[in-house]
Amino acid sequence: MWTPASPTIRAPTSASFGDAALSDAQRRRFPGWSLFFVAGVAALGVLFVVLSRGPTGPVLLVYGDSLTVQSKHDARQIPGTPEYHVIFRAKGGTAMCDWIRQATKDRSKKPVRIVLAFTGNSATCVRAVFAQGGVPAAVALYEKSLRQMRAIFPTVPITIVIPPAVNDQVGWYPLNGEPRLVAMYERVGPQLHMYLNTDADSWLTPNHIFVQARPDPMTGKLIDVRLSDGVHLTPAGARWYGAALLETQTGDRARSGTRARVASG
Repeated sequence: MWTPASPTIRAPTSASFGDAALSDAQRRRFPGWSLFFVAGVAALGVLFVVLSRGPTGPVLLVYGDSLTVQSKHDARQIPGTPEYHVIFRAKGGTAMCDWIRQATKDRSKKPVRIVLAFTGNSATCVRAVFAQGGVPAAVALYEKSLRQMRAIFPTVPITIVIPPAVNDQVGWYPLNGEPRLVAMYERVGPQLHMYLNTDADSWLTPNHIFVQARPDPMTGKLIDVRLSDGVHLTPAGARWYGAALLETQTGDRARSGTRARVASG
């Protein structure tokens, strides 16, 4: 029966370590600068590992549509935001029901607060029910999605950003800013122990009445805050909306520290 030969193991000598192991030819092949090169590569590797970990701090998740996409850069500039790891889940044209599956995955991130900023899109997961049952059916689906969000995050503080009024000039956004959607948020939100943030509506459309321009808070001059489609935001409007998205959430320590009760029903 054949058996493998035992490997020959030689004890290391004093010349087996460090520079003593290099011959003159090897020293010429690897000059002193190569050591600095190796050290630099190692340092870059450590830096890459650190940076790849991403932002740290308590996670604040923001789910939204095109107005959130337009405003997220300005939202990140809000004082106090850097201590949070703010994650935006937002895409133009989406409704709340488009994000339920993603929200289920996001539980693993252990967020300390959730922000829901949906103005009433009806072109994706809402399309069929809106076509069949109009505004009441679409609002009912938004309510179902709201309850699903609470079930996914049963003890996490959740804020609903009340959508501003719109003056749809292109006919693509029949549900956006709809008063019946706003009324549902105001009715169901407190039932689910969610906080209502009316800043976006109050700043952009006082009393939920559409306006195209508002006084600039710095100069007092009248400036456009909405684009000509009557729905989306100018850069000035994005600053207002961005502040509404995050300022209250990151600034209100007492509210952020509480745990919402599990909603019943």
